[in-house]
Amino acid sequence: MERGRIVNPFNHQVGSNPTTFTIMTNKEKTEIQRKLALPTLRDSRGQLIPTSFTDKESQYIIDVLLKPIRDKNLQKFGGGIQKHWSKMSKKEKACN
Repeated sequence: MERGRIVNPFNHQVGSNPTTFTIMTNKEKTEIQRKLALPTLRDSRGQLIPTSFTDKESQYIIDVLLKPIRDKNLQKFGGGIQKHWSKMSKKEKACN
């Protein structure tokens, strides 16, 4: 499965956030939006019929839903590339 960096998947802007997402083309993103906007379907017994998504679409939706949690964890616990100890300011050293 392809992986890449996309910050806000539904307005099609690529960002510099190091968090990775499943790469989707604009056509695939609009297809997900179309499927999500479909009316609710029920069978003869009144039970809901779920919308079918491919594995790639399901993974993409999960990535989008979990992005705020990952961002908060990144802010809380740090992450990414840290500076060498000798290159940090006193303020940065105090936080670590």
